[in-house]
Amino acid sequence: MTNGCNTNKVLILSTTARGSRTATGQLIDSIFSSIDNVQTLSLHAGHKGGSNHLESSFTVRAPRKVCREIRGFDPSLIYVRPTSSHLGYNLVSWLLLCWCRIPFVVHLMDDEERDVSTTGFAERRIFGLYLRWLLKRAADVFTVSPGMSRAFESRYGRPSVVLANYPLTFTSKAEFRNEMRIGYFGSLDARMNRDSVRRLSLVISSLAQQGSAVSLDIYTREQYSDWAQAHCASKVVRVLPQVPSNAYRDTLAEYAVLLVAYNFDQLSIAYCRYSIANKLADYLATSAKIVVVGPTEIETVKLCRDHNLATVLDDETQNDLESILEKETRVNVSVRCAEYVKAMELEEGMERWKAIFQ
Repeated sequence: MTNGCNTNKVLILSTTARGSRTATGQLIDSIFSSIDNVQTLSLHAGHKGGSNHLESSFTVRAPRKVCREIRGFDPSLIYVRPTSSHLGYNLVSWLLLCWCRIPFVVHLMDDEERDVSTTGFAERRIFGLYLRWLLKRAADVFTVSPGMSRAFESRYGRPSVVLANYPLTFTSKAEFRNEMRIGYFGSLDARMNRDSVRRLSLVISSLAQQGSAVSLDIYTREQYSDWAQAHCASKVVRVLPQVPSNAYRDTLAEYAVLLVAYNFDQLSIAYCRYSIANKLADYLATSAKIVVVGPTEIETVKLCRDHNLATVLDDETQNDLESILEKETRVNVSVRCAEYVKAMELEEGMERWKAIFQ
């Protein structure tokens, strides 16, 4: 890909569509929105995205339709986001890569080959073979964190650079008055953060019962709402629908404290070890205090601790949450955003990404 693409038409092979209200969908939309005049066709397996690009819902029962759409779109590049949880999709993706015979890039976002929570040994073995096939032939490889790039180069022998969410600064509208409003935005996945968010909600409810003026709003997707209502909701903990994209930044700006959370169990650590919370960049761009809860073995937690990007609570009991909330923190938004960009090595990755389309 040293000479770039002749045209900016990209076929996106990801089970999650560009622009869907998931961390993956939003990240994919962000990196393609950074490129002028790019057209994309998103061949996904659910989680539909926005309407500013073409979409094609994946089904194994309509291969001719998929092939006709791809042939009519005539892409010059394929973007591949592999996942171990959908082997049927991976098979079709492999067949399409062989059929199209055009350059492709790979974007790794999780340690899928080590995810034992949703896949068995045979599935992980098949996915490992597919992943190594991709990495051997890809025009370029991207990850979401420096730790992931180093670990995967050691494991797979293929160098990569970081391509992740950039913090875009904006002004907070929050008036903190006498109440400490806390916001959590994101999934409640059992293999990532569900248990820690439940514990946080219990601690905050307990603090409120003891007289603290504190509340928590949990914004999450519909698929997690029933569980959150049953295990987290209280008089001071609300479970709210996911915020629309056009209201997301304004809603973030209403909170004095923003939360990132990870579970402490070994399965969650194995899955999230090298991942970076996509919302962290959005949080950093506000003037809110950021509290990150989780084990320091996870890249997001370690990054925030080592570069003083947020207050880190690495105690599973979360007994220190009250003192952390009460501690006054002065925030220099531009400084912490710049530190994040430097620590994440984002400029090199974005330069490599944009060079593909020149």
